[in-house]
Amino acid sequence: MVEPVFLRSYRREVVVDAGDRYRFGEIEWLPRPVLRMHAMEIPKGLGSAAVSRLGLDDRGRRFLDWARFPFYVVEGDQVGINDARYSRGGASWAMLRVRREQ
Repeated sequence: MVEPVFLRSYRREVVVDAGDRYRFGEIEWLPRPVLRMHAMEIPKGLGSAAVSRLGLDDRGRRFLDWARFPFYVVEGDQVGINDARYSRGGASWAMLRVRREQ
């Protein structure tokens, strides 16, 4: 995904789906186009046993229909489902917490 940066028409933020993780970067158009990828990555968390056993209700399925870059974070007895568009790994307004099955 490439999206504009507020009040900086010459810059774009980049989110790359790299298989089992998301990578981030930016494009700066001036004085010439340059893509810079950041070292930070977010694992999708799909390999977790807690995520594979996660029973999603209708709310969770709707969230996954909406999310373009979903990732999972296991937090005690809950799994946080987030979208990398709005979070760089931590909690965000877009995060949904689901109680995981034991």
